Amino acid sequence: MEVALLCVALAVGYWTTIAQAQGTVVAAIGGVGLACVGTPALRRWIVGRGRALVVRHRFQGVCLDTAMRTRKGRLPLVLATTVSDEGVVLVVWLRRGLSPELVGDYLPEIATACFARRATISPHHFGAQVIMLVLR
Repeated sequence: MEVALLCVALAVGYWTTIAQAQGTVVAAIGGVGLACVGTPALRRWIVGRGRALVVRHRFQGVCLDTAMRTRKGRLPLVLATTVSDEGVVLVVWLRRGLSPELVGDYLPEIATACFARRATISPHHFGAQVIMLVLR
């Protein structure tokens, strides 16, 4: 009987401790979430990162649907996606067999797929195989 009471007491104590710890964790996560939602700069950053992620995947989808692939079917490599005052900037590595002119031919399709009014290409300082695609 004493062993059973001891087991019940330990179980109740254990569950109470877990409930308090979970309550603290939930409160902490909720507090951080409210602070993030309440700060306009952080809210813009979160929305910007979400937009950059969507644009990156939409660009890769355009590459799959068009001829912007190598003969082996490889897509251009998106090195970085950032949000700036100009819009979303994609730094793209063009693989062998692809050229900036080929990407330029598909700028209207890229702009439409990425929810942009227009898209422009500019060379990157790294070399001829790397371009910056700005979506406004």
